[in-house]
Amino acid sequence: MSKLRLIHNSAIFILIWNGLPALATVYDSDGSSINVQYIHDFQATDGDTITIPAGTFTWMTGVFFSKGITLQGATTVTGAGGANAVANDVTIIKDDVPRSSQIVGATVSGSRVFRLTGITFAAGTTQINGQTDGAFHFTSPDLTARVRIDHCHFASLRQAKLIRNSKAYGVGDHNLI
Repeated sequence: MSKLRLIHNSAIFILIWNGLPALATVYDSDGSSINVQYIHDFQATDGDTITIPAGTFTWMTGVFFSKGITLQGATTVTGAGGANAVANDVTIIKDDVPRSSQIVGATVSGSRVFRLTGITFAAGTTQINGQTDGAFHFTSPDLTARVRIDHCHFASLRQAKLIRNSKAYGVGDHNLI
């Protein structure tokens, strides 16, 4: 067996052993909910990341995920869980989503992981208190999906409930609410 073939086979084995992380793709959105939804629906696959750039974006429609992806902004939270928690609000989404819908919803199954990270969610111009089912709703029909919400700042949203979890296991850490 030639050295080149041995190296090639070793590289394939390493990729398979590590769950093919080298094949994940990062998609940069323009920050609008419509663009994020488009990337999810037509470009991203399980394991990919959709980024939202620095800036302030008003969402008038919610975004719904059915894939194990990461939705990532540039906000950071330090001192979470303590009296002096601080958010560096770099990526801000203002909530003007109709009150009959969630800001972000995810229904994932098959051991997929959905992650929401680095985003500040703030009240928009809507003065109505809304969504009794939760501004964010995560579900897993087969009880296998996992959700992680981290380094997000939930800043005075006008929502009756913040997060609703239906049969999805997960963790929230380093958030400021």
